[in-house]
Amino acid sequence: MMSGFSSRTFSSGNDAWMVKDAALEAIEREAEKQSEKRSVHRALIRARLAHGQFAAAREAALLFVDLDPGSSEARELLAEAELASGHREAALLRLEELSELDPSSFATQLRVARALEAAGDEARACSHWRSANELRPHDDAVLVQSLRCRTRVGGERTQVLAEAESLRARSGVSKLVQAIESWQPFGYEAPAEDLTLKLECSAAKAQCPTAIFVDTLGRVVSDVLPTRDGLSSPNARSLRLVLVGGRAEQPVTVTLSERGQSRTVTLKRAERSTALQLD
Repeated sequence: MMSGFSSRTFSSGNDAWMVKDAALEAIEREAEKQSEKRSVHRALIRARLAHGQFAAAREAALLFVDLDPGSSEARELLAEAELASGHREAALLRLEELSELDPSSFATQLRVARALEAAGDEARACSHWRSANELRPHDDAVLVQSLRCRTRVGGERTQVLAEAESLRARSGVSKLVQAIESWQPFGYEAPAEDLTLKLECSAAKAQCPTAIFVDTLGRVVSDVLPTRDGLSSPNARSLRLVLVGGRAEQPVTVTLSERGQSRTVTLKRAERSTALQLD
């Protein structure tokens, strides 16, 4: 997780880093020679992402999935490359595929639920909250999310209230019951320790970009593509906040919040990225 904004400096960026260099070209040549090695595919995709070659990274990730369709690593890399290429819905579908590959993984169900909530798809998120609750019924936070979403999008208000009566001793349940009884079941709120991104764009929603982080190792993370521990940014000293996809002509404002701290960055179309440096 990021160390908080007090330990980061923001500097204006440009697209100069989105170029091939000798190191990337060497990795590409190696990939052509040893296309059967998973480690080579991984290195190629990460290198292309780190250099802003997002479309090429997506091509390599699609090939990796074709070569090893049962690999969760391949689909993870494809989800990152899809998002970096501006294909947000495709990235979410790849995340859901991870939960299908390992439906018994609590961490994956939780991660997909958070991603879909961030994308504004409560109905799809709810199915994963419910799966997570089934896998870990004693987790109070997940129980509340499951009951909450069943009320909001599942139309189960009466049933949820009946179930919740015997669960009032569980953390957060009484508060939820009060909200449901007043016909105001609250929406999802990311944990306070999570890094959250709020993007303000004056264009139509379909034309607005997605904000992502890319670190120097080519790892991609966003609110719609959180790590397994939530929306924690990759543990790197230097990150880039990048706007991908969309066709907005006006400046876009991104507010980053974490641990009670917030920072707002405004990016124009001509400057699609900004650098964050750990002091």
